[in-house]
Amino acid sequence: GDGGKLDLAQALVRRGKAERYLNEPGKAESDDREALAILERAYGPNHVNVEPAITELGLLLRMSDPEQALRLYRRSHDLLVSAHGESDGFAAVLLQNIGSIHTRARRYQQAKDAYERALPLLILRFGERDPHVAAALGNLGLVYCGLGDYARALEMGRRALDVDTSVSGPDHPDAGISLLNLAYISDKVGDQGPALEKADGAIAILARHFPPGHPPRIRAGNLKAGFLIESGRLA
Repeated sequence: GDGGKLDLAQALVRRGKAERYLNEPGKAESDDREALAILERAYGPNHVNVEPAITELGLLLRMSDPEQALRLYRRSHDLLVSAHGESDGFAAVLLQNIGSIHTRARRYQQAKDAYERALPLLILRFGERDPHVAAALGNLGLVYCGLGDYARALEMGRRALDVDTSVSGPDHPDAGISLLNLAYISDKVGDQGPALEKADGAIAILARHFPPGHPPRIRAGNLKAGFLIESGRLA
């Protein structure tokens, strides 16, 4: 019966998520799309119960097909808002996801709009001291940097580091990534000394948590190398 079908859809979304983590995108996509089809038949395309499958498909496609992921995130966001209102916590997280796709495409103005809408909603939902809020602050810092608003970029970067440090501790990878973002912003502002110092701090934290080929460590190493090249220390 229908109940069995809906159970199957939920199981497919869960399996799709596992396959996404195991880096099996082909399997994940077919499970996500099958789940979505079952849910749309059961509820119609505009029902909030369809949202988990849409969001999961968006998360899967965010690197391989960011523009399709963006459309999926927007659809999920609108379903959540129409069901639960503008201040829904998950809708705010989706605004973060929307912002990150715009950021990667260097559409900084659209990214700024998404993050600035998300931030007060995330604070309302999770409180000031929360990793979601730190991530939004950090993302806003990078976006302001992209827009050339360096004073605001620094302020957001510092707030992000402050929240990460107080929530997770100064040695947590989140704090390492916030420190790395702050190093990047400091360099753009023209503070080369502090930039290098922060990059070294980030490298030390990340090295304690991740193997050498891990993306944040590669990013940290590249950033430091760039700073050293800028300051003429080529060796």
